[in-house]
Amino acid sequence: MGRFEILLDASLYAYLLSTVVLGVWFFWRRPRLWHAGSGLLAAGLVCQTAFMIARGAVSGRPPFANTFETLVLLAACVVVFFLASAALYNTKPLSPLVALAALFVTLFAYLIMQDEIAPLMPALRNRFWLLVHVVFCLVSYAAFLLAYIFALAFLMKDDRHAPGATFVAALSLSGVAAGLVILVLVRASLLTVSRGAAFGLSAGGAVLLAVALWPLVGWLTRRLGIRERLPEQSQLEETLRRAVSLGFPFLTLGIMTGSYWASLAWGRYWGWDDKEVAALVTWLVFAIYLQLWYTPKWRNPWNAWVAVLGFWCVLFTYFGVNFLLGGLHSYA
Repeated sequence: MGRFEILLDASLYAYLLSTVVLGVWFFWRRPRLWHAGSGLLAAGLVCQTAFMIARGAVSGRPPFANTFETLVLLAACVVVFFLASAALYNTKPLSPLVALAALFVTLFAYLIMQDEIAPLMPALRNRFWLLVHVVFCLVSYAAFLLAYIFALAFLMKDDRHAPGATFVAALSLSGVAAGLVILVLVRASLLTVSRGAAFGLSAGGAVLLAVALWPLVGWLTRRLGIRERLPEQSQLEETLRRAVSLGFPFLTLGIMTGSYWASLAWGRYWGWDDKEVAALVTWLVFAIYLQLWYTPKWRNPWNAWVAVLGFWCVLFTYFGVNFLLGGLHSYA
């Protein structure tokens, strides 16, 4: 697979340059900067798509059988959905954050890259259900990641909720930074710990760093006029609702197809496995969000916090279960 690694390298550099260019565009609105930044996003998407096609052709199976492969798919889906939302709903001001998210997801994939393609485990050897189930789930995760960004931007525009949203933003950046540092140390053999300990160190470091960075992030937000440069609250609320409305049916289909696949692989539709329970909790949280949205008398800024909680549930379902709990899905 080494000869295809250049495609992943290219997508990583494209997302890095896109983050820088779109960050400059955020403060200095010039059409050429937007076209260059969005073009780099599209270039990264093309490279990742080519990488997945090449890996699938070599492996003879859908290239979505482990965390590394699904992270590449996640980054690609995020970029696809954002470029569509930027064209249809004018969410361009959030492009630096989306480019940064695509960069971080790709960087995580790069650091855990598996060059050798291992044979599928017995439970995964149904290629059709592997493709359908994983794609449905990852499409929903990508939509919920965008919803998370929209929700935090919406809350930052609200004077009552801006401090909390700023802290969550600082916590998100700190979590990524802590996770990358721990992962690099483990890969370099400078730190030898279990998966659970690595997850705990990352979480603890994220909280401590977020507490330290919170005042700085809040000051920069005010100093640079970031709140004023974000889209209007009504627009953010609507794009948030659209993102959740896209992700929710795909998550539903992911759970349903996973249940049917479980009946083929393990002889039961539902066994209260750790990841099954986590996915159900995530589904319930976003169901609550939609209930709040479609019940006008209950709708208020707090439903954006429900979307934030839902994405943290997604993270736990995607990563936390594998690192902390295990279960039948721990092979991922």
